[in-house]
Amino acid sequence: MSTAPPAILGTHSRPVVLVCALALQAFAPRAAAAEPFTYGPISEPILSASFSADFAALTAHRFVGGTEVNRVVLLGLDGSTFDLSDALFGTTDALVGAAILDQGTLRTGIVTAPIAQSFFAGLSKGSVGLAATFTDTADGLFAIDFLALAIVTANRTIVSVMDRNDGFGIGLRDNDLLPNPLPVSIPIGATGTGFDESIGSKSIRVEPVPEPGTLTLAGTALLVLIRCRRRG
Repeated sequence: MSTAPPAILGTHSRPVVLVCALALQAFAPRAAAAEPFTYGPISEPILSASFSADFAALTAHRFVGGTEVNRVVLLGLDGSTFDLSDALFGTTDALVGAAILDQGTLRTGIVTAPIAQSFFAGLSKGSVGLAATFTDTADGLFAIDFLALAIVTANRTIVSVMDRNDGFGIGLRDNDLLPNPLPVSIPIGATGTGFDESIGSKSIRVEPVPEPGTLTLAGTALLVLIRCRRRG
């Protein structure tokens, strides 16, 4: 997975059509089949971490008329959360300003935002969930190739990917231009998952998953508690 600047600056001074989720959610998948970022507990100190997403033809204002339509929040097993929405989308509203993330009609690219040290304890548990909404606020069409979490320690770099880095299903290399505008180049409904297909808006809500050993211990403790209550 290649790296890219944290934001793709826009070329449109105003959105062409303020479609957002409101008009196109009828055909956009509501919640694609997605798994949490899972990689096993980390015992060594974490030096840095980041969240990345590979988009095509996405113009993403944070708000439309005060309604939040683009957001990314990481969910930790320990109940902690980390909001990346400002870093990825700023605070712009489609009714009054330009989007800081604006790929136009043909550009693709990986956008990356750093994760603060305050969330490292959550990352170390081995599974991170995601609460996110992605919406195109210009012509109402975009595509997602993958979402990724990268964690760097002194000994290794851990990368957990949601879906696959497969060039939007049409074999593009990272940061290639689309051969044709959406949805000609990447059809609507191509996968039925919200990844590697043209969509207008996509919501994801996946909770982090404890490691199997933790679940076994919790189940054993519950059985012991039930037996003790029966005896009493």
